[in-house]
Amino acid sequence: MNSTRAFTRWERGSHLATIFSGIAAAIAIFIGIWQWSDQNKQNDLERSIRDEETRPYLTVDSTRVTIFTEGQWEGANAWAYSLSLKNIGVRPAMDVHCLGFLVGGDLTSGGVESFKVVDTTKLEEHIFANPISHDAKGEFSGLNFFGKHRNYFLKVIVIYKDRISSKPYRDLFYYSVNLQDDAKDYTYQDRMQDFDARKIPMIDSLMFRYYGKLSR
Repeated sequence: MNSTRAFTRWERGSHLATIFSGIAAAIAIFIGIWQWSDQNKQNDLERSIRDEETRPYLTVDSTRVTIFTEGQWEGANAWAYSLSLKNIGVRPAMDVHCLGFLVGGDLTSGGVESFKVVDTTKLEEHIFANPISHDAKGEFSGLNFFGKHRNYFLKVIVIYKDRISSKPYRDLFYYSVNLQDDAKDYTYQDRMQDFDARKIPMIDSLMFRYYGKLSR
C-alpha cells in the first residue's frame, strides 16, 4: 500500500516536472525570439540612420532666367528658365527625373489666391541619363513664350534614387518669375525667386487645377 502511494506521488511529481520543464522551454524560446526581433529592429534602425547620413540629396544650387527678344527664337519673344541641381549628399543620385509645372497669369491686389491664369500651362520634363555624383551638377530648363502682364509660378518635382540602396526620394521646389514693363520692353529678373511657404498650398491647388494628379 505504501509503495503504491509512493509510486503515485513520484508519478505526479514527474508530470509536474515535465510541465515546468515545458513552460521553461517555451519561455526560453519566447525570450530568444524577442531578442532576435529586437536586434533586427535595432539593426534596421542603424541601417536607416546610415542610409540617411550617406544618401544623395539634390538641391537647387542656382537659377537663371534668359530673355529672347523678337526674332531670336522663332520670331517671337520668349524666356527660358534654368535650374542647376547639385548633389550635396554622399552617394550618387540615379534615375534623376525632373518635372516642371508652369502657370502664368495676372496678380491682382488679392494676391496668389486670386491669380488669374491667362497663359497656356506648360509642362517640362527631363530625365538625366547619368547619375549625379557628390558635388556634381545637372541642368534642368524650360522655355516659355510671353505676352503682356505676366507673372509666373513654377513648381519643380525632382525624383531620384540612391544608387546604392535604391531608396527613392522626391523633393519639391517653388519659384516665381515676374515680368516688368519698362518702356514697352518686357524684362525678367535675372533669377527666379523663392516665395512665402504659406502660399504653397494655394499654388499646389492651382497646379492641380491645370495639371491634375501629375503635379502632386
